[in-house]
Amino acid sequence: GRERVVLRRYVRADWLVREPDLAVREARALRLASRAEVATPEVIAVDEEGSESDVPSVLMSQVAGRVRMVPRDLDGWLRQLAEVLPAIHAVEGDELGEVQRYQTWADLDGLAAPEWTGEPEAWAAVIALAQGPRPRVRQRFIHRDYHPMNVLWSRGRLSGVVDWTNASVGPPGNDVGWCRGNLVASHGLKAAERFREFYEAVAGVEQHPVWDALVLIEGLPEPGGLAQLHDVGLTSLTRRTLRARFDRYAVSIARRV
Repeated sequence: GRERVVLRRYVRADWLVREPDLAVREARALRLASRAEVATPEVIAVDEEGSESDVPSVLMSQVAGRVRMVPRDLDGWLRQLAEVLPAIHAVEGDELGEVQRYQTWADLDGLAAPEWTGEPEAWAAVIALAQGPRPRVRQRFIHRDYHPMNVLWSRGRLSGVVDWTNASVGPPGNDVGWCRGNLVASHGLKAAERFREFYEAVAGVEQHPVWDALVLIEGLPEPGGLAQLHDVGLTSLTRRTLRARFDRYAVSIARRV
């Protein structure tokens, strides 16, 4: 028989200058992720330096399913997105000591509310929260780039999670916040809030607003990802829409402080 495989090649030279170990990192993360109760690609081979495939690469099995951004059952879709996270965060093993540690992708110094905002006070509160102390939580295995475009679906069921390059050991709230920020962009604040409710119910913990704030400021000065959202069929979204949605999100986070 034949097996479908995926060859992921890291071709961005600027990324490789900063992070030459991308292939090694993803392979390590995939081996850990295989212990979670969720389908993930299985590592077949790693070309660490690109000696065989021109650039650093990972050969992996193909996970069944496709990205679904316009579900028939939005609540069921959000519930499944939330339910898979505790399984990822439960991964244990000595190999966690080799996984990179979480750090924010934003420069926390000199932050200011975006020029386009209509809610400067809310953004000021979000920035102050992000710059302030963080709650002490147990550091776990996290995906670090968990959002609907890295999740696959088959016949209405979540069939797998992909793109593990940024996997880290860090606060589980980062995965929740990262998914919430992406949901605000793609589906609006109500969907992001519903996702939080599902996650808190299944995980038995409350999502602290600081993790949402830290993710939100990582998008400054301008919400990104518009082209990617268009690529997955959400072509009606505009930059103006994203700005308005993130303004509402900033207000909602500020109210939870």
